[in-house]
Amino acid sequence: MVGVILETNSEAINDDSEALEINLEADSESNLDFNTYMNLDDQVNWFEGDEVVEVDDSIEINSTSTIASPNVDLTSIIRNFRNKIEHDYPNALAKTIYLTGRTYPSLLEDVMSAVRSFNEDDFIKRPIIDFVNELGIDTGGVFNDTLRIIFEQFSGYKNIEQIGGNGRIFTDCAKKLINPFLLVEFCDYLQIFTNILYLAIINDAPLPIYLDPIIFHFIFDEFENIKIEDLSNHNRNIYNIATSIKNFEPGQDLDEIDGFKDWAEANNFQKASYTMFNKDHASLTRLAEKIKYDTLIMPIFSQLNVMKNVLNKFQFIEFIKSKDIYSKDFIEHFSIPLISSSQVAENLKFLALSPETTVIKGWFKEWIETLSVEKLKKFCIVVTGFEYPKEEIMVHFKSENSESNLDNLKTPTIRTCINQIAIYRYYNSKEELFSYLNTILMFDDDGFTIC
Repeated sequence: MVGVILETNSEAINDDSEALEINLEADSESNLDFNTYMNLDDQVNWFEGDEVVEVDDSIEINSTSTIASPNVDLTSIIRNFRNKIEHDYPNALAKTIYLTGRTYPSLLEDVMSAVRSFNEDDFIKRPIIDFVNELGIDTGGVFNDTLRIIFEQFSGYKNIEQIGGNGRIFTDCAKKLINPFLLVEFCDYLQIFTNILYLAIINDAPLPIYLDPIIFHFIFDEFENIKIEDLSNHNRNIYNIATSIKNFEPGQDLDEIDGFKDWAEANNFQKASYTMFNKDHASLTRLAEKIKYDTLIMPIFSQLNVMKNVLNKFQFIEFIKSKDIYSKDFIEHFSIPLISSSQVAENLKFLALSPETTVIKGWFKEWIETLSVEKLKKFCIVVTGFEYPKEEIMVHFKSENSESNLDNLKTPTIRTCINQIAIYRYYNSKEELFSYLNTILMFDDDGFTIC
């Protein structure tokens, strides 16, 4: 029977089985008020109920340039950081995370429970994933698969009443539970989730499909880069009101904006107060920024602080910033590119080519061209552990000997940890090669590429 062959590396790995408890407390203190958040050009009157309050315009935020640095090798910088902390903590051991199952919710429960008990030193080395009652050694691929599946589950929640619904990280209700299976309050969950995110970042593992850009703007102290548009997923109604105000023509009645009157009444914002913002576009923009800050940013401030504190483990963020890295560099680096057949084909590196294998190379690339986007993703996940060709995919050609089984020779052999696929050097036709390559797409599937 035709089927894909998966191989693993059998290197020995150190195991620290000691579980250490740590009390996780969310930092609920806001470290920024509105006066420091906005860099006001003029003295502006804000409201507190019916009272008009003057805002001091002498306080300015740090307006650091955030133009993405040219030719930034963030992968090497992060690798240097990892090498640094491993050097600084030579006695740190790799923690083992034991998984009792491969599917949701047991996978998520096991990982979150383990990470919740991590000591700070347990984040220095990449954790090892160990399936209970299963043989196999994790040399990196299983760890990557585990984190990828967790992030996919998180981003795939469709019930917006659950934390993570539609891929959202934040909520304005800190007491809301994540889902029926995990009775963890939100700030505790967010701290655990961000610890997992930290492990993914410094160990070059797959990240969530979408990470809100305000996370990076905030942790890099680039508050001026948090735009109204960035907050569209947090409260769509308020976002629409703020956007409408920003684009409103001065002199008209703000009550004409859909939802504005209800918002003003709910916030004790009297008409006598808000009509003063209707004199020109600059004042309307300030009102929109005020709404953005009070309604869209303040409710998630403590949550952003939790993420900032966790991601700055071992002064990671300070180390990155010292290399002249800005939020735009991070966003660009961790954005998942759109995948295409030409992109995958360009990342195939064929080794030891000969006249006969050059023909096979051409057929292989033709097969890549036939794949849909979803099948391209599946191919990349099986071969590399990522949904796109993050690095070169090495293609080797198998050699036969007197004891070789012809069917095994023709069946692709996958080594996910080193981005390698081995195929036979002789196929009778393009169609025969295609049929064997298609077995890669049949590999299924609890989401793990190797075990």
